[in-house]
Amino acid sequence: MGFGALFMAFALLALGAFVVVVAVTAGGYLHAIVTRYLRVGPPPSTALLEQHGELNLAAQSLGFRHLGDHTYRGHRGWLQITLASLSAEPPRVSLAISGTPPRVSLFPVLIAEAREVSLETGDGAFDRRFQLQGDPRCAIAAVDAPTRAALLALPGYAALHMVDGELEAEITGVADADGLVRIAEQILQICEGLGGGDDASARLLVAARPGAPRSVRERALIALLSSRETRSGARREAAWMARGFENPELRLLGVINLGMDGLEEMLAILEDPGKHPDVRSVVLRALPDDAPEEQYTRAITLALQDPDLGLKLTAAVMLSRRVCALPPASEVPLIGLLELVDAAQVTLVVSALREAGTVRAVERLLAVADDRFAESTQREQARQAIKTIQARAMHAEAGAFSLSHDDAGALSLAPGEGGALSLDEG
Repeated sequence: MGFGALFMAFALLALGAFVVVVAVTAGGYLHAIVTRYLRVGPPPSTALLEQHGELNLAAQSLGFRHLGDHTYRGHRGWLQITLASLSAEPPRVSLAISGTPPRVSLFPVLIAEAREVSLETGDGAFDRRFQLQGDPRCAIAAVDAPTRAALLALPGYAALHMVDGELEAEITGVADADGLVRIAEQILQICEGLGGGDDASARLLVAARPGAPRSVRERALIALLSSRETRSGARREAAWMARGFENPELRLLGVINLGMDGLEEMLAILEDPGKHPDVRSVVLRALPDDAPEEQYTRAITLALQDPDLGLKLTAAVMLSRRVCALPPASEVPLIGLLELVDAAQVTLVVSALREAGTVRAVERLLAVADDRFAESTQREQARQAIKTIQARAMHAEAGAFSLSHDDAGALSLAPGEGGALSLDEG
């Protein structure tokens, strides 16, 4: 074979190799492009294709836009809604909704014990089927009568779970678009009926007024009167309604929410030894700030002279909030509290004595100030209480005495007042 023929043979071989490399490369690129847009593997089932088709039709009927991957999104008023396919066999669809009332949770009751931690609405059928949790005022307001009826009418194949502004419904066994639209509309109407969480007082007042079952009215009134967030107008109307019920808890809430209009009844409760001390403590804490001095002092005196320690401590707290002139018969048990309370409550009593105590309290306060086992803050508070009492007693009658700046317990004669004792300035 000549040189030229040999060269030609090598050239053809090289060209063939190049063509093969180009073909393989092009084929790989083409395969990547094709597999990017086509599903690799067995074709989807007929059930899956039908489910996705029905889901698309349902989403269009509801006015939702397609996000891809068989997920759709839309809105209804303040509600944001997401519709998505979970499976085709059996058909399962998720409906996620944002914008339900905050601080409210709602679940189906799966076991009887769950009802023990559920808020009661007073509607027996609803309370047996649903578990309601969260802020009582917001939660009971959210599930008003029409909403409770709509929730009870939900079919068993729609399971709802709502937590703090987010509701998720799982719909099982509905394969056609019309059925999906019907159940989705039913759930959306429930969410709209729950409200946005801003009108709880008004919704509870509607539930509390005559016409609703008594048990429902009671739960609505208790939710209204137990919350600090209830508007003043709604609170007053609810308080007057509450006094017409036999439920003792509800009547008490009505009295203490009436302010000055309930003052005389509050004082009657404080004077009644048959009332539980805890009830009287609640009433004492609820005394209106503008109560006349005579009635306020009478209430504090009654509490301090009561044998119950908790009631005495409540009176001490009230004295720190508003001072009144205590008669000796009431100051003595207040001073005696320092012997009865634990270390954590000493500060509370010292504070009350600082505001309302007289020179009668100084001796016992000195013991606190000199107590080596007491916390340094408590000793200092006792010293400050003595100085405050001392300042009030600068023009006291003969016999008054005070604490020395430098030597705890040192006493000196008050110049110009025979027998009086005053602060040692030395």
